[in-house]
Amino acid sequence: MEQRLRRATESNAEALRILRQLHSEDPRQAAWRLDLARALRDTARIAQLRQEWTAADTALSEAIPILEGLQAEHPGSVVFQFELANVLGTVAGIRPDDLTLLKRSLTLSRELVARYPDVAEYSSLLAATLARSEEHTSELQSPCNLVC
Repeated sequence: MEQRLRRATESNAEALRILRQLHSEDPRQAAWRLDLARALRDTARIAQLRQEWTAADTALSEAIPILEGLQAEHPGSVVFQFELANVLGTVAGIRPDDLTLLKRSLTLSRELVARYPDVAEYSSLLAATLARSEEHTSELQSPCNLVC
């Protein structure tokens, strides 16, 4: 497992280097910003597997504003909404700030499922976020937090 994590870390670092270069050349390019946010999400997930919480937080704190910016610039895009919900749901779910991000992910995921009930990826994201938030069940019990 450690060898796989090392390879994933190396590949992801190379992807980040390339995407940061592309972003520096054209910071308005939405496709590169999206790919950069995805690579940062992957960085966070790898760091979480290694229990490197600071590295995970750093990657997420960079990815989230990128996706929030993309969603603000393209409010009708379900792609950016899905990716933001996905990144927000990446948090470990063990700290108070994680709960806030998980709630945002649940809200965005539920909106996607309500609008597009036949898109399996949206339902899967909602299910994964619900599973991540399981340890915070008592805090999420309000029907409005889960349904509204």
